[in-house]
Amino acid sequence: MDSFVPLRPKTVPHEPHFSCPTCKDEGLPARVLMIDAATNTATVKMENGESDVALDLLDDVRVNDFILVHIGTAIAKLNPADIVEE
Repeated sequence: MDSFVPLRPKTVPHEPHFSCPTCKDEGLPARVLMIDAATNTATVKMENGESDVALDLLDDVRVNDFILVHIGTAIAKLNPADIVEE
């Protein structure tokens, strides 16, 4: 897991990003590296580096899950079968 490759939705190959289902703004795919249960946050790896995100909106997030991050919050779990690692 030393290198990270860009992710894109498999079902919409011409669209280079995911979007928030609520506001349609860009959501960024990320892979969960570590979870801090005390603060309900996760350290994630995104295309532009690592970041800490809130897990308040999701249940049952695990290390190596793919999630969609919007404004510092995980808003959805992504199905690995629906993503292409380039």
